[in-house]
Amino acid sequence: MIKYEIYKNKPLNDEFISFGVLVKRPYDYLSMIFEGQETSDYVQTLIEGIQSVIDGDPDASYSIENQQGFIGYAFSADPTEEEYPEGGFQVFDFFTLDEQGDTKLMFVITLEEILKLLQDYKTFLVENKR
Repeated sequence: MIKYEIYKNKPLNDEFISFGVLVKRPYDYLSMIFEGQETSDYVQTLIEGIQSVIDGDPDASYSIENQQGFIGYAFSADPTEEEYPEGGFQVFDFFTLDEQGDTKLMFVITLEEILKLLQDYKTFLVENKR
């Protein structure tokens, strides 16, 4: 289960307030999904993308990428899939390669876990008028 803390970083002036999610180990790389300037509308778009995979057919997928090298790939349940028949959310580090020279897979979490994190973050942003 993912454990995380949502925070507001307020520097000396109000011009550069940023928000974020600090995810606890071993899933701490998931914190990179957010860059600090997201709006609740943007996070709602992510929620809808993940929800479409949960509700979709076995070929449904959705990806989240950003400038920090974070890549998240949501894939739907497929009983014929050996490794993850229940679907999931793969987290990759674009700037790190594995032994085969491919983008490194950091870990896989459930679709429900990423959906809850996004919903909690959106609620926090709405409460902070973002």
